[in-house]
Amino acid sequence: MRKIRILASQDSGDAVFERLRDLELMQVKVGTGERLAAAGSPDVPELEARGPAVESPACQDKLAKLSAVKACLERYNPMQKGFIDMFIGTKPELTWDEFRDAVRREDVDSAHAKVTAHDARLRDIAKELGEIAARQAALEDWRDLDLPIASIGPTASCETVLAVVPASGWAVYEQSLAGKPVCSETVWQKRDRLGIWLVSLVEQSGPASSLAQAAGGSVVELSRGEGSGEESSRGTGSVVEELAALEEKRGTLLEEQEKIVQEDTEMSSGLLRVLALTDYYLDRKNLGETLEKTSRTAYTLVIDGFVKEKDVPRLRAALSDLAEVEVVDEEPGGDEEVPIYLENPPLIRPFETVTNIFGFPRYKEIDPTPWLAPFFWIYFGITLGDVFYGLILAAGCCWLLKTKRQLSDGGRKLVTLLLYSSFSMMIVGVITGSWFGDLASAFMPATVVERFVNRLTLLHPVSDPLTLMVISLALGIFQIWVGIGIKGLALVRSGQVGEAIIAQGSWMVFIPGLVAWGLSKTGLIRSAIPFYVMIAGALMVMYSSSRGTKSIFLKPFSGAYGLYATISYLADTLSYSRLLALGLASAIIAVVINKIAQLVVVMVPVVGWVFVPVVLLVGHAFNLVVNLLGSFIHSGRLQFVEFFTKFFEGGGRPFKPLRRVNENVSLR
Repeated sequence: MRKIRILASQDSGDAVFERLRDLELMQVKVGTGERLAAAGSPDVPELEARGPAVESPACQDKLAKLSAVKACLERYNPMQKGFIDMFIGTKPELTWDEFRDAVRREDVDSAHAKVTAHDARLRDIAKELGEIAARQAALEDWRDLDLPIASIGPTASCETVLAVVPASGWAVYEQSLAGKPVCSETVWQKRDRLGIWLVSLVEQSGPASSLAQAAGGSVVELSRGEGSGEESSRGTGSVVEELAALEEKRGTLLEEQEKIVQEDTEMSSGLLRVLALTDYYLDRKNLGETLEKTSRTAYTLVIDGFVKEKDVPRLRAALSDLAEVEVVDEEPGGDEEVPIYLENPPLIRPFETVTNIFGFPRYKEIDPTPWLAPFFWIYFGITLGDVFYGLILAAGCCWLLKTKRQLSDGGRKLVTLLLYSSFSMMIVGVITGSWFGDLASAFMPATVVERFVNRLTLLHPVSDPLTLMVISLALGIFQIWVGIGIKGLALVRSGQVGEAIIAQGSWMVFIPGLVAWGLSKTGLIRSAIPFYVMIAGALMVMYSSSRGTKSIFLKPFSGAYGLYATISYLADTLSYSRLLALGLASAIIAVVINKIAQLVVVMVPVVGWVFVPVVLLVGHAFNLVVNLLGSFIHSGRLQFVEFFTKFFEGGGRPFKPLRRVNENVSLR
């Protein structure tokens, strides 16, 4: 990585930043506040930072309007994404010509004004329709009332009301009114309620409303209903006439609503252009903010940043045609926070996905990717070893790589990593005899297929889990030992050769010696050499641990305590037993699925064979998906927790060159 400083006249700032954006080579370092010369120099003006960033009001206004337009149009034209598209982050595609056409022709202001007006009117229509529905519900029961609504109410001597009373007591109460100047008529009846028209001579029998309340009822105010529209507020005409008027108004509103929805639906066909415009203004806003934050003198822009060393000549050539632009590159200083770009051979590059999940190494720190790659690949196969599972995963990954050409760099690395891992699954599947579990033995016993599978099988993890346990722990011990060695290598690269030999070399001698000595006790190694190697390593560890202790009397205790770290390494090694657990889990689930399919055949003779493919398909698909996730997580966990802790510090920032914003669409 090279540190870059570009000096340009302020008038050429926009052109320089647009060129840098299109090149996608340089990460711009903004707002540094450095000085071009020592403070007080009369010859060179001081370098100042133009921060905080001033966002372009025009871009902000356009983006706010586009957001509103997008929200409206997405209601009518939602861009459906499948699970795979959501997983890999697929975006709608546009050609450059379509993008430029969208920028040139789209009128953001008029589109925003139109959708805003439509939204406001649709809300009003919805409110009016709700009021009409409520008014219709209130009037519907009184449809048979043949009096004008306006006639309901008090006069000079009488009062007329509509009331709802209990049906059970109304007849008795009505009899008690006999002989009084009161008249009633039942308009409707529903279960235990009656809707009545009631009129009384106020001076002799009291208000009709009081009579209705005395009967346990409640007065209904049709002529003063809230939110009933213009007709209801006037209360003119009969109930039937008002219902007809309300229905007519409802139809008019629905027609208007349908027309607006139709117009918005037609507008929604341009949603892709709206997304393109959103990216365009986001890009302009980003460039404007970057330019505003860039340091400058009175006449000169000073653009600092970082470029990959191999891309420096390309950067110089691309800026050479711009007037008054000078490019200076140098090695970054030791105290600078240099962005990190991992660069590995094509075969190793997909495994950067695993490293990036944990973090990035610091500048000049050892990249762990090449070291973890073979271990992750092997562990993935052990935890989900099956030939057909591997074939399915490989086919799916190849399909994604071929059809989803707009995959991001990270998405392509992930899919390629899974493709690599599928071969590990197939290899382990052949070794362990797993071809959809024990499908051959379950459904093709004593056939050439079963004999072929058995001939290739070297290990049966279900019947012989101890062997797989030993393999898992051996891999763990070896990877921990490699991690210690990488730490030693890092010390050597930093010039601390002695520290590497004493601190890390001691464990690199002691751990193999301890393992070999243990094997000699089982009779697998018939030699005394492992014992002496272990003792030599132990003494080296004790010496390394006691170096910081000043008291000569405490040094032996400090050295002995240093050996206690063996327990930590043992615990880390035992963590690798998860390889056995996950491998057994996926294998046993596959066997159980096959057994269920066999039981279906037995329990449902003849017809049961129809359901066997369904059981096998659903069951093995479930096993593959669930354990695929578990295999990735736990294979990665062994790197992060057991391996990286031996040498990897991390904390680096990823290299993010200035590039065009494409949050919503992908340009091709």
